[in-house]
Amino acid sequence: MKKIILSTLCAGMLSLPAIADVFDNNKQGFIVGLGIGVTSVSTEIEFKNGTQFDERTMGVATSFKLGYAFNEQFSVYYTNQVDWYTFNASSTQVGITGIGADYYFTKTSGLYATGMLGFGSISDINNNGSTTGSGFGIGIGHDLLPHMSVEATYMHINIDENNADINTDSLRVKFQYTWY
Repeated sequence: MKKIILSTLCAGMLSLPAIADVFDNNKQGFIVGLGIGVTSVSTEIEFKNGTQFDERTMGVATSFKLGYAFNEQFSVYYTNQVDWYTFNASSTQVGITGIGADYYFTKTSGLYATGMLGFGSISDINNNGSTTGSGFGIGIGHDLLPHMSVEATYMHINIDENNADINTDSLRVKFQYTWY
């Protein structure tokens, strides 16, 4: 076990010069992004017995992406988009984990479209409950500075449980910092 750890540490130290060249301020190659902003979430629950529950609330939007930009206009990445808010007096998070893509309309304008598709989840943090389903998101963004952008997205999560159909719709505005 000690040999494996020592070998891994040595390999990591030897690869540091190569890793340092990854973030060369060129919008191509390896990318990592973090974002934070605000969200307006509408949650609708339709129970199988016919009753409904609907609530709209505000919260915090976060995002993470890790992927590859094939050129200065198109990137594909793993993404995790999460909304944090209070629903029915309980701390809740709803999000998408899946594949995302950004497409810049021109190399110089900074205006881009974004989309994501993946697994949707809703977690009740107070009760340690979580359910999964499907989700998608679409949006538009604009680079304010190199590496910094503002993005507006619509995100939809659908979860079909045994006793209820849960739908959330989020309107999100966030600042995104992307290393490239």
